[in-house]
Amino acid sequence: MYRLQYAIRFLFVSSAFVYWLFPIYLSIWPGIVNTSIYHIVPALYILFHWRKLTELFLHISAKRYFVVSAVFFLFAIFWALCTILYNNTSDYSYFMKLFIVIRSIYVDLFLLLLAIQAVPHGTLLERFSYFWCSAVTVSVLFTVISLLFPGVRIFWESILVRTDISEQFFENAMYITRFGIGGFAGFLNTIIASIAVILSYYLLERGRSIGLFFLFFSLLGNLFYGRIGILLSAVALLFLFIRTLSLRKSLKHIFWGSLVLGVVSGIFLLSDDPLLEAWKIWLMQPVEDFLTGLSIGQLSFGSSGDKLVYGMYFWPDDTTFLLGDGRYTNSDESYYMHTDAGFMRIILYFGLIGAAFVYGSFILLILAVLSTPQKEKFILYMSEILTVIFFLTEYKGEAYPLYFGIAMVIFLCNGKDTCSEGAYNA
Repeated sequence: MYRLQYAIRFLFVSSAFVYWLFPIYLSIWPGIVNTSIYHIVPALYILFHWRKLTELFLHISAKRYFVVSAVFFLFAIFWALCTILYNNTSDYSYFMKLFIVIRSIYVDLFLLLLAIQAVPHGTLLERFSYFWCSAVTVSVLFTVISLLFPGVRIFWESILVRTDISEQFFENAMYITRFGIGGFAGFLNTIIASIAVILSYYLLERGRSIGLFFLFFSLLGNLFYGRIGILLSAVALLFLFIRTLSLRKSLKHIFWGSLVLGVVSGIFLLSDDPLLEAWKIWLMQPVEDFLTGLSIGQLSFGSSGDKLVYGMYFWPDDTTFLLGDGRYTNSDESYYMHTDAGFMRIILYFGLIGAAFVYGSFILLILAVLSTPQKEKFILYMSEILTVIFFLTEYKGEAYPLYFGIAMVIFLCNGKDTCSEGAYNA
C-alpha cells in the first residue's frame, strides 16, 4: 500500500514539474483559467505550507547576501518607474519581465516543496533534480513521439492555445523538432534542458546512475530546441569535468556520452525524411557557415548568429546607455529598436544603472550560496557555472528570470543541516 501511495505521489509531482516548467495552455477553456492555474496554485500552496518553507530559511547562515539581493531587485523596480517618468513613455511592459523574476522564484519554491515531500530520502537538491530532469525527459520523449507519429502532433496542436508567433514557427520546416509538450519549444526550453544537464551531473556525482539517463535526454533536448543550449551544456560539462574529475575519467565520460548521443543523432540525421533533413540543415548551419567563412577569411556564425552579432548589438548614445529610454516595445509590440539581445534590451530600457541592479541582484544571490558553509563542493561548482551560463544566455536573449528561480532553490538546498540524507521529510 505504501509503495502504491509513493508511486502515485511521485507521478503527481512529476506531472506538476512538467506542467510548470513547460506550461500547457489548453484551448478547451478560457485563457483566464490557464493563467489562474499557472500563477495562483503555486502561490496558494506556498501560503498553506509557509511553515515548511520558513524552516528552510531558518537554516540559512548567509541571509545577509540574500537580503541585499532582494534590496537590489527592489531598486530595479524603482528605477524602472523612474526611467518611465524621466522619459515620459508610459511603457510599463517591462514590469511584466520583472514580475516573471518573482514568479520564477515562487514557482520553483513550490516545486521544491513538492519534491522534498514526494521523495523521503536524499539531499534536498537530489530530490529536486530528480523531478526537474524527469520533466525535461518527458518533454524530449514527447518531441520524439511527435516526430515518429505526426498525428500525435496534429492532435496536440489542436488542443493548445495558438499564437501568431507560434504559428510562424510551426510553419517553418527547419523547426520540426522544436515542438514539446507545451507547444513551441525554443530558447527557454533549451535553457531548461541545459540546467537539467547540470542537475543530471549532480545526480551522477551523488552516485545515482539514473543521472546518465537524464543527461542523455537533456543533451538531446538541446539538439532539438536550441543551438545555444548545445554551447551552454558543453561549457557546463567541460567546467564540471575539470572541477570534479581526473583527465582520464573526463575523457572516458566524454567518449561514451558523445558515442551514445552521436548514434542517436545519426539515426535522425541519416533519415530520408525531408522534415528531418530540414532539421539537419538548421542544426548544422552555424558550423558549415563558420567553416566556409574561415576558408575565405571571414568570421561567420550562421544566419541567426550573424544577425545577433552584427545586427542586434550597437552602441546607444550616452544618455540611453546610462539611464535608458524607458521603452521595451514599439507601438506594434515588436522589440524596441528591433533587437532581442538580452544585454541590449535591458540597457535600452533602463540603462546601465537598471541593468546593474538586476544583474547585481542575481550575483548577490549566488554569493549567498557561495558564502554558506559548504557541505557539498559540487553546489559551489554548480553556482559558479550557473553564473557563467547566465551571462552567456544574456548575450543571446533575455532569459534571466529563469535563473533566479533555480538559484533560489540551490540557495535553500545549501543551508545548514538541509542537505543530509532524509533531513527534511513531510
